[in-house]
Amino acid sequence: MPMFGPTVVVVRGGQVLLQLREDSKLWNLPGGAIEPGETLAQAAVQEVREETGLEVELTRLVGIYSRPKWRRGGCHDIAFAARPIGGDLALALPDETLEVAFFDPAHLPDRLFWWHRRQIADALSDGRESRVWSQNVVWPFPQEVDRAAALEQARRHPVAASRLLDSICTLPKPEDERLEVGQP
Repeated sequence: MPMFGPTVVVVRGGQVLLQLREDSKLWNLPGGAIEPGETLAQAAVQEVREETGLEVELTRLVGIYSRPKWRRGGCHDIAFAARPIGGDLALALPDETLEVAFFDPAHLPDRLFWWHRRQIADALSDGRESRVWSQNVVWPFPQEVDRAAALEQARRHPVAASRLLDSICTLPKPEDERLEVGQP
């Protein structure tokens, strides 16, 4: 079954908030799953609070980012822009988050999900129009291998780790992203 969930580009003073995940040791935008009874916007605010300790106000819908060839039928991020309105940077879920920090968009960490770079660029663009992107990133394992099993394989086998990092962190070729709705 495809996965859907919010990601949030929190901007403060021109810098973007990122979370270092405990499981993969990769940086990413805060975000996650929608809990039963939650709206998408409520889930976005809740995930930022849980993962970073910050209270945020959503300021706009940035876009939808579909990776239809990712595991279990695809993964679809609904990205929001936000600004902090309270709280303190904290490791609210230490079993999920190793570090949280603001980064200059020109100096993002190398070990960052490549598709989050597109979301950050779109959130920081002058355009107020939402965008819809199709991103060609293929799950580098058999479809029956879930996230936990893939991370375990990566921990034990350098080749599996390299395959996973290449698919997640290597910048895409121009043909790997297609703008379906909106202006570039």
